Amino acid sequence: MSSLSEFNKTVQISDTWIKEIATGADIGERQALQAFRAVMTALRDRLRIDDAINLAGQLPILLKGYYYDGWVPSDNPSRERTSEDFLDKVQENLVNLRHDMEAEKVTGVVLNVLAKHVSEGTIDSLKRMLPEEFGELWATPSA
Repeated sequence: MSSLSEFNKTVQISDTWIKEIATGADIGERQALQAFRAVMTALRDRLRIDDAINLAGQLPILLKGYYYDGWVPSDNPSRERTSEDFLDKVQENLVNLRHDMEAEKVTGVVLNVLAKHVSEGTIDSLKRMLPEEFGELWATPSA
């Protein structure tokens, strides 16, 4: 496969993820990309370094850039221990990105899209690593 066709393939895959987030959260695609970034960076920062890297391995190449942008591995994992703390971090990320979206809604949508596209084993592992109450976020309907 040529590098150009690989690039086109990752653009298509990334576009699919973003469109699914946009549809599920009833927002535009630009907002969906920012929602992905806000949720995934909060999740990344909540994971141990190895686990954050393992999750990144299943992301489309273009979306990995948003996931890794601004990451300071020595700060991981963050001290947020409750789903409320996590949602506060997502909301802070959204505000910093100048978007006024509801953190809980976009978090549920992003996590459901993530669960659709990464391995079940990875999702199960993430669920075991996070506090039990995070399970409610994974169960948030995406539509």
